Amino acid sequence: MLDASAFTEVIGILGAHGLAVPPELTAAFRAIATVEGSARVLVPDFELVPAAAAYAQERLVAGRKPDALARAVGDELLGALPIARRLPRRIDDISGQLAAGRLNLNVRLLADRRDRALLREFINLAAITFLAGVFGVMAAMLLTSGGGPEITPTLSLFQVFGYLLVLVSGVLTLRVVFDVLRRR
Repeated sequence: MLDASAFTEVIGILGAHGLAVPPELTAAFRAIATVEGSARVLVPDFELVPAAAAYAQERLVAGRKPDALARAVGDELLGALPIARRLPRRIDDISGQLAAGRLNLNVRLLADRRDRALLREFINLAAITFLAGVFGVMAAMLLTSGGGPEITPTLSLFQVFGYLLVLVSGVLTLRVVFDVLRRR
């Protein structure tokens, strides 16, 4: 049987295992226990679960009847009536502004700070990708060129700069790859 003691046991088990019970869940358990306790004072043999199941079944059956559906549609139409009353005037206003060439449209692009942060991240990612590509092309050009002052008989200064640019290009490329994979 599901009663207030069952809820108390569930909260106790969660607490014993170090799991925090959300305050909303605790409030719901408390409300159910209060309702059940009050109902048992009035009707000593009251059972919450069977009564709730019977009530839910009754509401489901009542909600499927044609008159309930008609009532729901009527309620929705009554709620939309003020909007429908203003609609012809608004359409007339918009068409008048359009005909006079005075129709304005206000759009706040990137009004949310999260949108700005996302755009900033994409711009940074594009800039890093561009730099990685440029450094890679520069490295290839320096490594394939035959000139430059010689540091050793087999290594020129252009080659040293080329290898450094390969390293920088590789690090930037890895950063772009990690950022893309992190976002997924």
